[in-house]
Amino acid sequence: MNKKLESSLKTLWKKSRFTSYFYQLCTFIKSDEIPTIAMDESEMRPALYYNEEFIENLEVKNITALLVHEMLHVIFRHDHRAFSMKNPYLQNMAQDMVVNSFIKENIKTFFSGENHGEPILELPEDLPLIPTYFHRETGIKDPKWEDVYDWLLKGGKTKLSEFIDEVDKMFKSLMPDTSKKQKGQSPVNDPLFQNKNSKKDNKSLGFIFTDSKGKPLKTGSHIFKETSVSNRMNTNAKKITAMASNDPGANQDRFFALMTKIMSGPQKTKISSWEKKVKSLVDLNSPSDKTEFTYKKFNRRYFSKGIYAPGKIMKDKERIITAVDVSASVTSNPGELEKAFGVIENLVKKYKTELVLMDETLFFPKEENGILKKETNLNKKFFYKPGDWKKIKSGSGGTTFFSPLFNKYLKKRNETLIVITDGFIHDIGKLKPYKNTIWLIGKGGNQKFLPPFGKTFFIENE
Repeated sequence: MNKKLESSLKTLWKKSRFTSYFYQLCTFIKSDEIPTIAMDESEMRPALYYNEEFIENLEVKNITALLVHEMLHVIFRHDHRAFSMKNPYLQNMAQDMVVNSFIKENIKTFFSGENHGEPILELPEDLPLIPTYFHRETGIKDPKWEDVYDWLLKGGKTKLSEFIDEVDKMFKSLMPDTSKKQKGQSPVNDPLFQNKNSKKDNKSLGFIFTDSKGKPLKTGSHIFKETSVSNRMNTNAKKITAMASNDPGANQDRFFALMTKIMSGPQKTKISSWEKKVKSLVDLNSPSDKTEFTYKKFNRRYFSKGIYAPGKIMKDKERIITAVDVSASVTSNPGELEKAFGVIENLVKKYKTELVLMDETLFFPKEENGILKKETNLNKKFFYKPGDWKKIKSGSGGTTFFSPLFNKYLKKRNETLIVITDGFIHDIGKLKPYKNTIWLIGKGGNQKFLPPFGKTFFIENE
């Protein structure tokens, strides 16, 4: 294997077990027919085809970013096929925009412990990204490639035909060099092209992104894959998730947690006994949607007769507070986090849920491009919406202080508080008691956790 590729894979082994396991399952095949790199299949296994000259002209951090890029296409199920009624150029551009933007937005915190210093991965220059005004025009914070495709199709240029012509110039059809056959040499042997160039319509095998001069950009080539190939690759990715979950370092691998969240769809599970108890306790302490009488709204039925009587009002949704310890092991375990927020989502319809996060400090999340980032202004409340749990990033396992929450933020508050943590609390002896507290502790947390106040429930993965 190429030495730079090996160096990149060694770096990934130290920083991201998930990515490493993914590429351990892959076959690496050197190919002069591919101008850059491309993910495909060889003998029913994922295969990364690479042009050695292309790899040699990249820095290791660029190679690392492109390896993550190619893997994300598999995770996001971008099989690059030209779907009916879809413009293939816009489709492939939209898919690359989504992946590149995802990497760029997470570049400094992709891997655990990468909060400071130079990131270990860096995208090459001039790769297509989702324009900032896409989010402003559409209001979509976490777009799928179909969202970007529809936006490209509807906008971009006044005349769509001119826009598509411009996009067309950014692509070059990926075809094997058949000139060798004309010189009497043997046909192409590369398994990438076996049985794929025999179609009568002689369609291209995929696309290459090019610059204004027609030179390939420093990014992956898009190979058209059959649905069965795409499905097998996604199945292999799920197997890798199971393999990586047994690794002792998985709980501290932020990227592993993120990829697992993306691949796991919403799971409909029966409400267990602990979930029922949590819900009952919240209902007991936080009644909502009940009718009340108030003189601020008079009863019109009697007012016409000169009687000023109180009128009925429907009380607004009661507010509850959910605090998540992002440095805890539970946030890096998607299964436990999903179970915990399964309870929260059952309450969202009835209660307005205020979400706060904690690491070394207490902060509100703010959503930017589908990711929950820090908002230190505690006047800007964040209210939970179904699915927001997937956008919560795990921390690097540092110490979390609960004093800012209990001793300052909750002062003069009386709403029910749900705390999701691992139960290893550094300053628990200094906390001011808050009686309406519900503690949710993950299976990997402190199973002997006995708080001085509130009720404790252990998250059960059934």
